[in-house]
Amino acid sequence: MTDRQRALVIALLVAGTALAFVLRGGNTIAILNRTSRDICEVNFSYRPDEDGWGRNRLGGRIPPGQSRDVQLPLYFGWLEPTRASGFMGRVADCDGEEIEVVFGISEKLHIWEVR
Repeated sequence: MTDRQRALVIALLVAGTALAFVLRGGNTIAILNRTSRDICEVNFSYRPDEDGWGRNRLGGRIPPGQSRDVQLPLYFGWLEPTRASGFMGRVADCDGEEIEVVFGISEKLHIWEVR
């Protein structure tokens, strides 16, 4: 492997690591299920429209009375610090029915009790 190829491989590894950190390195919120239904979907967004919710961040289900930690992307609050009003959170059951939508979530929120 030449020096140029080695430098390219290292640059790609550094860029990939940085991207993964930005997308997965944010705060953690504990989602507490205080409803009578399983929670299967948790989404966050700066835009409260159908296309802007982003991917499901849960990775499983939360039965009634239980909780799970959900990782926020790092760019919520780091790359967009001018959004003083916070962001929105959406919780849905396993049939896709919305249980709760919360507006103005702060990056400092650590526990979200879904009722």
